[in-house]
Amino acid sequence: MSSSKQTKHIHHRYFLVKDKVDHGKLEIQHEGTDNMWLDVLTKPKQGMLFYIMRAKLMNCPVHYDDAAEAVLTHPKLLPQDEGATTSALDKLVLKKAVFDFYI
Repeated sequence: MSSSKQTKHIHHRYFLVKDKVDHGKLEIQHEGTDNMWLDVLTKPKQGMLFYIMRAKLMNCPVHYDDAAEAVLTHPKLLPQDEGATTSALDKLVLKKAVFDFYI
């Protein structure tokens, strides 16, 4: 295994994990791709796998009803038509919603 300046941290992490496995403090198990948590920016899922992962990540039911939630959401916060322009008031409402979300 290489231990140049750029990969020295990998070298240390590898042997830390190997030592823990050798001493019985850590057990490594194989996990299939379908059961692994996904990074939606690098590995998108489709269909039922997407709904199952969304339920795990967002703590919502697998059969979460997007249409029912849209009815309860303020119309200014819903996506608009692609050809529609965004008014200054719409931008203000969206900016406030994002700001309130992060506070």
